[in-house]
Order: sequence, then C-alpha cells, then structure tokens
Amino acid sequence: MDIWYKILAILGACAWLPPIIQLFIKYFTKVKITIIPYRIIEIGYNINGPIINLALALSAENSECLITNIEIQLHGPNQERHNLKWEWFEEKLYEIEYAASELGLTPIKKQQNAIAIKILKEGLVEKKVGFHETAYKINHDQAYNAINQQFELLSKNNQDVFQLKATQEYDKLKNLLENSLIWKEGTYDGIIKVTTLDKSRFFTENIKFRLSANQIRSLQANILSCVRVLENAYFPSEELYQPKWNWITTNILDN
Repeated sequence: MDIWYKILAILGACAWLPPIIQLFIKYFTKVKITIIPYRIIEIGYNINGPIINLALALSAENSECLITNIEIQLHGPNQERHNLKWEWFEEKLYEIEYAASELGLTPIKKQQNAIAIKILKEGLVEKKVGFHETAYKINHDQAYNAINQQFELLSKNNQDVFQLKATQEYDKLKNLLENSLIWKEGTYDGIIKVTTLDKSRFFTENIKFRLSANQIRSLQANILSCVRVLENAYFPSEELYQPKWNWITTNILDN
C-alpha cells in the first residue's frame, strides 16, 4: 500500500510541473519590440515648440508588453543634440464609405494624450505619434506660468493689463517663441527609443532625414504667428486671430 501512496505522491507533484515550468518560461523570456517607422516624417514649429509627427508600427515578440515612453534623440547638422518626447498618439478606428464618389473612404481617428500603449504577445499596433521637444516644453511651462501670475496681479490691482508688455515675464516668453526654432538646413540623424514598464530595458531604431533651405524658410514664417498668438491671448482684438501653421514633410532616408 505504501508504494501506491508514493506513486500517487509523485504523480501529484508532477502535476505541478507544467504550470511551474510555464511560470519560469514567462519570467525569464524577455520581450522583443520591433520598431518600424513610416517612410515620411512631418516636421513643424508652433506655440508647442519644435514638433515631429511620425507614424510607427510596433510589434512584440515572446511576451506582451506595456510601452510607457517613446522619444526621439536627434543629432543635427551643426552637431547640436535635441530630445523630443511623445505627447500624443492617434489611431485609425474605422473607415466610412460615402455614396458620393468624390468623398470615397473617410477614416475615423482617435487622438489621445500619450500615457501608455499595450501590445499583446506576437501583436502589432500602428500609431501616429506626436513628439515635442523636451527642453522647450520645460522652458515654456515656466515662462507661461510666470506671465499668467503677472497678468493676474495686474488684473487684481485694476491696473492696465497692457503694462504686461513691458514686463520681464512677457519678454521672456516672447523671446522663447522667437528663438526656439531648432530646425536647420542639413541632415538629421535620429534614434527612436521605446521604453517599457520594465525601465531597465529599451529598444531603438535609427532614422535619418534631410531638410532644405526652402523648408526652413517655410517653418520660420511660423515664428511671427507664434508671437501673434501670444499677443492675442492677453490683448485680444475684435477679430479673433486664427493662425495657419506651415508644416513640411520629408522622406526617411536609408541608413
């Protein structure tokens, strides 16, 4: 009888082996993320600073993963370096086909603030991601908060708000808008860096693109629009100013 008890005990212990093995496999198997950028990159500059919009396909192998950050590290034509971090992403939900032939298929899209993206095991997601320059965002937030405090102080004391134009806070924000265009003629080398919830690991993909002198001139026209947006925010005119931002697109070059 004792032998049967021993056999049953061994069989019972063996029954736990498959889930234990699967647990070890899941723990020690590391996810691999593949980054595929779209062949066209969109470059801009407005009151949000230097901007890159780029569609990405992201796939996960071996395990599911949660992406918590995507950024682009840029090396410019004059050896300058810039970092742009994701601010939002957009996905196409579905398409509507209208009876009128000239309309064709109309995509319905959803845009949201960039917080996290979950990719299932062996899954693939496609997102259009908006990247804003990190240094500009920090400086802009500080300058914006300072000028708002000064504006509120003038209003509270029943002083002429037009005095705001003579303050250091106004000059600081205006100068930031006028001097933060990082884009220059030449070739840019970039690294797309994807970070998961496990911050000890990240995944990269290299990109390269070139900007022409004409494209830079087109973006420089946005600087005046930035200043007018600032003026209209604190000294609105009878006619609401609606800026028309210039955007440029260029191809991703072969590395």
